[in-house]
Parts: sequence; structure tokens; C-alpha cells
Amino acid sequence: MIDTQCENMINEFAQRLAQSGLTMEQYMQFSGVTVDGLKEQVRPEAETRIKSSLVLEQIVKDENIEVTDEEIDAEVEKMAANYGMEADKLKEYMGDSEKESIKRDLAVTKAVDLIMENVKEKAKAKTKKDKEAEDTEAEAEEE
Repeated sequence: MIDTQCENMINEFAQRLAQSGLTMEQYMQFSGVTVDGLKEQVRPEAETRIKSSLVLEQIVKDENIEVTDEEIDAEVEKMAANYGMEADKLKEYMGDSEKESIKRDLAVTKAVDLIMENVKEKAKAKTKKDKEAEDTEAEAEEE
């Protein structure tokens, strides 16, 4: 998994280079780094991404997070708009694996949203508790 993630990250980097007018070969020539060297550079980040992904996928499973067909359709419509296409045309080009990937991504996004809601609730509860403690201390000092 980690090796595949490293390769994906290097491919993404190569795409970004291409957008700026450089090839991967040119970059490696200028930087003096090899493909193996790049893999070693991105490996820690790849490990972190894999671990995060596994944790979020487990949260999706544990919390029974599901994605509806309507949510998938809405995401496809957003993608179509970004590509300047009609959603129906894009759906025609998409295979089942792409739709499953969208479904997984949306489920993970919901898991992240769930985590953030819990963090916000705990922060509010802590703030409220801290405020109550301050008020109690202030009352004690007045007496």
C-alpha cells in the first residue's frame, strides 16, 4: 500500500511539473535525484496518508456512514461543471470503479465532518466548563 501511495505521489508530482512545463526527467537532471530517491523522500508522507486513510475508512465502517445515489449524482454534477461537460455524458464515461471511488471519497469526507463536529462540540463544552469555573472562582474571591 505504501509503495503504491509513493508511486501515486510521484505521478502527481510529475503532473504538476508537466503543468509548469518541466518533465520528470528534466527535474531529476536538475535536482540530481533519482526515482528511488524521490520514493524515499515521499515515503513518510505516504505512510501518514495511508494511516489516515485506514483510520477514516474504519470510522466510516464503525459509524455506518453511507452515501446516497443522490450525493453521488451531485458530486458527478460538480465534476462535470469543472470539466465543462454535461453530467450525463460524464456518467457515461465513468466505470463502476470510478463511481465506487467517488462513493468512498464522499464517505471519508462525511467521516471527517463527523470528527470535526465532535471536536467542535467538545471545544464548546470545555469553553463552557472553563467559563463556569471562572465564574465560581470569581464568586469565591468576592466572598
